[in-house]
Amino acid sequence: MYRRRTVARAQGIVSGGAEKLQRWSLPWCRSNCIIRIVRSGTAGVFPHVDCPVPGTSRFNGGRKAESSCGGSGLSAHVHAARFGVMKTFQPSYRYVIHPTRGIQVVAEESLEEFGPALLDIGDIQTPSEPLEVLAVVFDLEGFTHFTRQVDPQLAIPSFVSDFVTWLFGEIEECLVDQSQNNVLWAELPFFSKFTGDGVLFLWKIDMKKIVGIDTTLGSAKLQEHLNRFLCNIVASLFNFRRRYPLFLKNALRKYVDPPSRLRCGIARGNVVSLGGGNDFVGPCINIASRLQKFEGLSFAFSARGIDPEGFNVDFDTVFQQCRMGIRGIGEHELVYVVKEELSQLPAQQRERFKSA
Repeated sequence: MYRRRTVARAQGIVSGGAEKLQRWSLPWCRSNCIIRIVRSGTAGVFPHVDCPVPGTSRFNGGRKAESSCGGSGLSAHVHAARFGVMKTFQPSYRYVIHPTRGIQVVAEESLEEFGPALLDIGDIQTPSEPLEVLAVVFDLEGFTHFTRQVDPQLAIPSFVSDFVTWLFGEIEECLVDQSQNNVLWAELPFFSKFTGDGVLFLWKIDMKKIVGIDTTLGSAKLQEHLNRFLCNIVASLFNFRRRYPLFLKNALRKYVDPPSRLRCGIARGNVVSLGGGNDFVGPCINIASRLQKFEGLSFAFSARGIDPEGFNVDFDTVFQQCRMGIRGIGEHELVYVVKEELSQLPAQQRERFKSA
């Protein structure tokens, strides 16, 4: 197996009274629209599933997913989260010195396997339809410096393992509404991909299911619920990301100069799948990637499709809307940044942030 898949587990959510998750709150969001994970079996942990294609998740052990928004039911799926691991191509080579051409390499095995299949994303020509998502990119600031240490092979694999284990656990935990049993603020991301110094997550925005929650709701009320739903995810990620210093404190006991900060960029938009769901591409992924290192800040999200009315009144004290140029995207993009971080930038740099 060249590709390694894992699943964002819902451990602790349905633990039969043995719940050990830390209490979380969302001080910046309303919580009218939620997704409920209902336990109807006996096991306390979601089993591993292997289904990278959205809409084909298999549940074992009698678990099912529902939603609660004014008492309505919305089915949902927890999808397998996949790390991007490419195949390797390592035929046997023999090095020789040609009398006039210098060093050359003789391939002692067939080179036929060198091709697009090494990307390990299936049949790239598989037809695809646009899928609306919330793209989230986490990036470890200082990871390149960390890899330059003496004997990096002794530290990097262990650190990456510690980090991704912590990251998946925290995302799962921050999306649990601790004031209710078996309730999440949103589905867990259906797709994940290790990017070398961070992780890309995609949250599916399933408009068909959202519209089907309550067919009696007017479009304005439905849009209000959708805005709150998206803002709950953003606030949850902001809340958990602030816990990285605790992870860093433990990491400093094991590693020399580990990455000092966890950055996050968020954008909403459409993606298309490659290889039947083995990978995804789309402008929102590029925007989220740009925003995770936006002007030296550690948290930013695009205003495209995220209405600030979905946050509560405390929102204005946490985030600030600015009009900025994003390389490769546009010169007048609306972006939300953390006010506290913005205030700590040098005055000359702050001048580039134009209030919207």
